[in-house]
Amino acid sequence: MKLLDVSAHAVENAYEIEQNLKRQLTGPVKWVDTVLLMERVGVDCFFEVGPKNVLKALVEKISRNVEIDSVKVVPPHARMEVNHQVVYSPGMVA
Repeated sequence: MKLLDVSAHAVENAYEIEQNLKRQLTGPVKWVDTVLLMERVGVDCFFEVGPKNVLKALVEKISRNVEIDSVKVVPPHARMEVNHQVVYSPGMVA
């Protein structure tokens, strides 16, 4: 089962998943409805992977009944190696 944030419903059909992924890239999504649906079907823990905590903050506002954590990842283009040490560009968080 795949939960789609374009429609906020679950699907199993590969063609429908493909079509909705295209819509997700080019149109609005139903993030609030999707988070609430995930909670209803038993999801109780969320992880965000990326350079910031945007989705974590949104999930915290939508539901207080789930755990959420984030892992900050710095994109490769935002760091450079100097004397075998990784140096991060200004504004990037490691």
